[in-house]
Amino acid sequence: MIRNSYNVDISVPGLPQSPKRPAALASRPRSGGSESSFNFDMPKTPHFDQISSVSSAAMNGSFDLPKSLHGSNSSLFRNNLASSHSTASSNHMNFSQPIEPHSYNITNGYPVDLEEEIYVFVEPLNRRLCCPVCSQVFKDPVITTCGHTFCKVCVQKSVNEVCPIDMKPSKYIVDNIALSEQIGELVVRCKYGCKKSTSHPGEYVADESGCPVTLKISERYSHEKHCDFSIMSCPNNRDCPQFLRKDLESHLQTCTYFACPNQKNGCDFVGARHSLSEHVALCSYNSLKGSSEGESRLDKIKQENKSAREDIDFLFTSLRGLNQRFEQMEAEKDKMEAEHEKLIDHVNKMASALDEAHKEIIMGRNERQVIMEELEQLKRMSQQMPAIGPYDPETIIKCKGTCVGHDGPVWCLAADNDFLFSGSSDNHVRVWDTSCNYKCVKTLAGHCGIVLALTVNGNRLYSGSQDTKIMIWDIDNNFELVDTLDAHDNPVCTLATSRAMIFSGSLKTVKVWSFLSGKHVMKKEISGFNHWVRALYATDRELYCGSYQTIEIYNLDTFEITTTLKTYGGSVYSITVTDKYILCGTYEKVIHVWELSTMEQVTTLQGHNGTVYALTWMQSPGGILVFSASYDRTIRVWSQNNMICKQTLLRHGGSVACLVVVKGRLFSGGIDSMVKVWQ
Repeated sequence: MIRNSYNVDISVPGLPQSPKRPAALASRPRSGGSESSFNFDMPKTPHFDQISSVSSAAMNGSFDLPKSLHGSNSSLFRNNLASSHSTASSNHMNFSQPIEPHSYNITNGYPVDLEEEIYVFVEPLNRRLCCPVCSQVFKDPVITTCGHTFCKVCVQKSVNEVCPIDMKPSKYIVDNIALSEQIGELVVRCKYGCKKSTSHPGEYVADESGCPVTLKISERYSHEKHCDFSIMSCPNNRDCPQFLRKDLESHLQTCTYFACPNQKNGCDFVGARHSLSEHVALCSYNSLKGSSEGESRLDKIKQENKSAREDIDFLFTSLRGLNQRFEQMEAEKDKMEAEHEKLIDHVNKMASALDEAHKEIIMGRNERQVIMEELEQLKRMSQQMPAIGPYDPETIIKCKGTCVGHDGPVWCLAADNDFLFSGSSDNHVRVWDTSCNYKCVKTLAGHCGIVLALTVNGNRLYSGSQDTKIMIWDIDNNFELVDTLDAHDNPVCTLATSRAMIFSGSLKTVKVWSFLSGKHVMKKEISGFNHWVRALYATDRELYCGSYQTIEIYNLDTFEITTTLKTYGGSVYSITVTDKYILCGTYEKVIHVWELSTMEQVTTLQGHNGTVYALTWMQSPGGILVFSASYDRTIRVWSQNNMICKQTLLRHGGSVACLVVVKGRLFSGGIDSMVKVWQ
């Protein structure tokens, strides 16, 4: 951590003030400001408004870490400046708690007190600043995996690591520095101005006969170290009765212990009056009494020391003035920042309103374009029909339902008989029963990242994730997790299956997995791709791998490249193969079509206004229908017979990321966290 150091010492009422300006510096201008100097070590920390928002979120039971908390260190600078001291009122709220040795104190720079720590708050304490376990003010607050905040010692004492609030598994994540600083801002009485309550044992109240100073917890130690009401011993002799620091001068006037007259020459003897005479008679420093040269040198050194102290005091006084001016500038800066934030909020609201209006206009234009295209298609179809025949309802795809349950975008789909599987950004795989009611019957948890790919081979479900792993689930045994593969060094983007082999795609590589002797092993690694492999499609004989502007086709017997297809639409995001054609969707909104028998490109399908994320096909009475899902929130239905878009499906509230066909039904997953059912 980078640290900026400033030397400051705050003066408070009752403490000795700085000496008068030295005569030697009389020509220097006086600096205005309050009688305060400062001594602190200031680390660079995040801006206070960002810290406060994190603290508030943590106390409310939720915590979403910002991407960045780097910024101004002005909040900690203000926390360490001189605070105003006011007389405590009679209705102070008090709080006391024991602090164990080596335990954490509330703010940096305040050493651990091995005795009982006393808190008498000037304002009533917000109970949200208290730990829900020990009901005491937070001490070394930490954030746990469940999002709640507790004292660190309370978390460490937890036996079964279960959150006492929601009873979920919970572990320590990070120190809640924001809450620590917020607690450090609370105003309390000096501990030398507190006494034990007679009506409430174990509690403390204000002692009007003690120290009247009130100050922030973060500044408390520096004051109490030199408080006029602290107990001290006689500097001459420890056997003297203890007294208040403010009574030091009066004690020295009546103290029965005296220093040697040769003290100015270096003798450090201090003793009672009756022993002083005996010591003086034998003092080894007596020989220096007549040395006028030595005394002159000592006097000169003392004078120089005094002059230096006066210079230092004057510089401290000047620094106080600068400190006051800096505080004023900080206040002005905070005011300007607040006004700037208000202006930014206003501009953001206006921008949001304009964005919403723009989106509505774009949606209207898209819907109008879709309607016009459908009308044009119907017109062309009517012209091609020799006579008016019966209407075929099977060529019209309609939305039949919606599966809701994910807490994030749905990125992948797979199916097995009546089961539909969906993977999401919530790190879960959900199992849906499509036989009757489309209800979620199981949620599969285990991944630590977004679930990006799903495929089924026999009675096994395979899920690939951003966490670079492939998890294997037993469909016949209540979807139990049977194996986990450390598949890649980067996220698993896509999965495919054929011939009892599993294919996984990641950054510039494809791996082939097989099931041997009851264990999944990597059979081969195919490398050399020019970019992410985001699309895989496997047939009985070949594996199609899509990367940047390229589709490489491998023979499954030899794993040698048989054909390479080139595109011009950026990265390949989706591939499907029908009985006649190879189709791929790209980043640049187009669908390339090649003749399967000749590997020659025959056409390019256009119409989408965004990346084509998914392709699939389905047999219908009128022939094969190809479905394409896009970033533009639509699903387009293409006839393989003439490669004309017959219908555009628009029901998702965001991009459509995945498609799968099961038993004559089409399922689509989108960024809106929903799975739509089409038939």
